[in-house]
Amino acid sequence: MRIGIDIRCFAEGRHTGVEEYTRELLQELFRQDQENEYVLFFNSWSAPRADFSWIDAFPHVTLRVFRYPNKLLNLSLWYLRRPYIDRLLGWRRSPLCSESELRRCLAAGQIGSHCP
Repeated sequence: MRIGIDIRCFAEGRHTGVEEYTRELLQELFRQDQENEYVLFFNSWSAPRADFSWIDAFPHVTLRVFRYPNKLLNLSLWYLRRPYIDRLLGWRRSPLCSESELRRCLAAGQIGSHCP
């Protein structure tokens, strides 16, 4: 399964508690789940200041950084419902499941197997 994770909390490159907690949580997830493909993504008009070298330790994880003006992207997503996140991530078909589907799969222990 391909799983996209929005990591905007890393965009500023500050070492906040939220950033540290999120990084540790993601690293443990990536260590335990080698079956799924993860795409970490965020949008930042300016160049990211964060250090993403820790991602290199996980071959099944990739990073996508989009360089669109945030206000323009947010307006487009909100009013036009475009661009589709799966298209931004480079996926042809919509592999994303809804948050409720993902929660159901997590509760049933189906991550790593086929999750409808």
